[in-house]
Amino acid sequence: MLLETEGDLHEYAGEPIVFPVYGRGLVMYALIGEGINGWTLREAGEFVIGPCSCQIKASNPGVDLLVSRDWNAEIVALSRYEPPTPAGTAGFLDRMDTAGERLRD
Repeated sequence: MLLETEGDLHEYAGEPIVFPVYGRGLVMYALIGEGINGWTLREAGEFVIGPCSCQIKASNPGVDLLVSRDWNAEIVALSRYEPPTPAGTAGFLDRMDTAGERLRD
């Protein structure tokens, strides 16, 4: 599927290829062989984490990757995410002092 995102990628099938993927499954341009370097990876990364450049999906660079995902459910699940208690403090507030009363902060 990824080799079909650009017309000539089959010519480079023996070379290493990196496909930056962002958003809800958009594949950016392919980085191939010596084109996989610090500068091109940084450029792709800066675009992906940079400010939104448009309001319309069709204006974003790249093509859709077929992904079996309920994106809206994923967003809801992430919005309910609670980070784990830092190591060493788990259960701290639930400990009781010797009199059986809950310890205060």
